[in-house]
Amino acid sequence: MVRENKMYNLLGMNEERQQRLKQVLAEMWEQSRPETLERVKELETAVEALSQGTWSEADRLRAEGTAHKLAGALGTYGIREGSLAAREVEVRFAEASYDLARLQELLKQVRAAVEK
Repeated sequence: MVRENKMYNLLGMNEERQQRLKQVLAEMWEQSRPETLERVKELETAVEALSQGTWSEADRLRAEGTAHKLAGALGTYGIREGSLAAREVEVRFAEASYDLARLQELLKQVRAAVEK
């Protein structure tokens, strides 16, 4: 479900419109959740490949892009903790900063946020 945030008040929306927007976003989230989980799985697979040494520059670029899309999607739906963790994954791939334990922990955080 979409997390609460202060966006609605900033937009000056009345209660009825706020509720409708929340409903629409919740419906959109449920529709996009399977694709989002697939992106998490792709990143988990990428980290596994990295840990086994079967990793290329193309893999790094693909993982960075996937993490970027994931961070943006989670942010759109107000899933801040998942978005922040995915963003850190993106930065680590962009900088080729491969602390495997940290990447694995971040992906656990992302998966937990998506599965809430």
